[in-house]
This record gives sequence, structure tokens and C-alpha cells, in this order.
Amino acid sequence: MRKPFEVTEMEQKNFMDWKSHLEQKYRLNKKDVNGNPWRLREVHWLNFGWGDEIEGATGETVLRHHPGEIWMRKGLFKTEPWTKIKIHTQANHTTTPVQLYSNKIRLKAEKINDLKAMARKYIPAPQKDFS
Repeated sequence: MRKPFEVTEMEQKNFMDWKSHLEQKYRLNKKDVNGNPWRLREVHWLNFGWGDEIEGATGETVLRHHPGEIWMRKGLFKTEPWTKIKIHTQANHTTTPVQLYSNKIRLKAEKINDLKAMARKYIPAPQKDFS
């Protein structure tokens, strides 16, 4: 039986195309719930599922569940109100994503040499044994 956080070796079958798979299922709005445009490159904090929010009337911090929204902040201050973006589901997927690679990927000789040089410099002795 595998322990929770047990490190396992990655296999080729583990590399799946989640990006394309999820693009078919979910779509983010280009505007927040108030109709204001937003850009991901301006966001510093993202919050998914549950988040602390300041109650307007009381000023008290309350934990809120928000399964259909992504909350984000453009600034770095905890007191900044969250910008809320609705997540739209486009399709119900019962399939799994496709495997990304069907064959082994050949590495160029330069890449292998770079990896070996890094291994000699940064990786402890027991883990350096590879070819």
C-alpha cells in the first residue's frame, strides 16, 4: 500500500494533456462579476474554493465557500477586496485526458551534458548514478 506523500517514479503514462482537456470543460470570463475587464498578468493572489472575506457591515473576517468562482487580488495586501471571476462549465467530461507522449523523447547531447554538469554540482552523491 502506498503511503500518502510517498515519492514514486514518473512514468510516461503519467504525462497527460490536462490543458486541452480542461479547456473543453471550463471557460473563464474576461470580465469580473462587476463587468470590469481583468488580466491574469496583473494578479498576485489567486483563491480557489474557500477564502477569507471581510464582512462589509461588521468588518469581521468570514470564511466563504465559492466553488463556481475564482477570487483574485491585484495587490499584495490582505485587506484588498477580492475580485471575483465566474467559472463557466461547457461540457461534462467523463473521459480522462489523452496521454501526451506515445514514444520516448530523445534528448540532444548538449542537454544531456548540461544535466550531468548540474548533477555533479547540485545533486547529492547517492542520486547522481544515472546515464
